[in-house]
Amino acid sequence: MQFIKVVGILSLVAVCASAFINGTSLNNFTNGTSKDVLISQRSSIRRGYILNEDLGSYYKYQTTPNTWPNARGICESEGGHLVIINSEKEASFLLSLMGQHPASSLDRRVTTTDYIFIGFHDLFKDWEFVTVLDQTIEAAGYFDWVPGGANNAGGNEKCGSLWRNGGLNDITCNFLLTFVCEIPVNACDYD
Repeated sequence: MQFIKVVGILSLVAVCASAFINGTSLNNFTNGTSKDVLISQRSSIRRGYILNEDLGSYYKYQTTPNTWPNARGICESEGGHLVIINSEKEASFLLSLMGQHPASSLDRRVTTTDYIFIGFHDLFKDWEFVTVLDQTIEAAGYFDWVPGGANNAGGNEKCGSLWRNGGLNDITCNFLLTFVCEIPVNACDYD
């Protein structure tokens, strides 16, 4: 786990260094009309990210299904992390992103179309859910669970997900699900 965290930090440092070298900030990677993140030759921010100015982050809905550990690594390799929900407003935004990708349009390899992976887990200690940035989900600010709450069904649900109808859920880490990556705008603002 420490290796994954170091890789994620190094990716973020690379994005920040690139912005600094180019004399710009992450805020300047957006196009005024589409708000899609522009590709810079020196930036590890990839096409497909959209900026939500109200939430202060870039988001990318990843349509290729992966396991939770692989999804985490993909987000970190792009300079971000699996999305962490900090508010009801952010949860609503993510549900709208999911709505843009209806279950019928998802890759047939997806284990279930009802959930996406997001950035929390209880891999270290049962029932102690923490984000990929090592804060409790309560401290993160959003802990609205699906009806019935976390249940660790089958004794192997250790990774975080968001239900298509709203609410957090624990789910098997080795499922193949779509997921959302997040890059905070202020991650490295040199203005």
